[in-house]
Amino acid sequence: MSHNLKKELETAVDDGIQAVGVFSKIDTFPVDEPQYLSALKPVGNRFGFYGESIRVSNGCEFEISDYRSVCHEVVVEHSRAKHSHYNGKPFMVGALARIMLFGDMLYGKSKEAMEMTEITKNPLHNNLAQAIELVYAGQRCLLIINELLDTQMKNETPPEFQPKACVGTAALEVPRGTLYHHYEFDENGKNIKTDIITPTAINLANMERDVRGIVKSQKQNGILDERVIYTKAGMLLRAYDPCISCSVH
Repeated sequence: MSHNLKKELETAVDDGIQAVGVFSKIDTFPVDEPQYLSALKPVGNRFGFYGESIRVSNGCEFEISDYRSVCHEVVVEHSRAKHSHYNGKPFMVGALARIMLFGDMLYGKSKEAMEMTEITKNPLHNNLAQAIELVYAGQRCLLIINELLDTQMKNETPPEFQPKACVGTAALEVPRGTLYHHYEFDENGKNIKTDIITPTAINLANMERDVRGIVKSQKQNGILDERVIYTKAGMLLRAYDPCISCSVH
């Protein structure tokens, strides 16, 4: 099973490199760059989806437990979804944020794939960043497969625990960006407070800002055909790759 999966992953890495080549050739149009990007700082200075602190593109860094300093949620009149702001401004999370902030930590074929491109902070390059991450994920899976084949898996049993009053916050980089989970429990182990902030919810304010910017710039350039404007706005939204099920938390 593992040997078959290894062959499939090797093919997937090569396919991912081809995908990077395809996405790097797709024409884009000007879109305002996000004022801030945010992602978890990878452990051990090697690219990855786990981190122990939150990095913002202005150089600031926060403990994961201090996630509310980065994701300040506000209520807006036109939507039931809250908007997330950092320093009073919308910000972006996701593959593009990770590549822009930590792309220099890529290695192997994923590093070669990124160097094939001229990736920028233009949100339309998010799909290109996703393709680069596919190459990384494939090569990372290959390393794990090789380790399992060499060492074999060990049988493990769940640890025993006693309920107590406690608070915990965790974060993880998932395909569309940083996912935050915060839980509080009483002395009986009963959950008394939960806070979940999803990547799509975080990106919503930035998506709205970008769509407004596209409509404004198109009209300023004399493009009044709604079909043209609709098409470009749709391209932008698909580049963000929003997740409907995530967005309703």
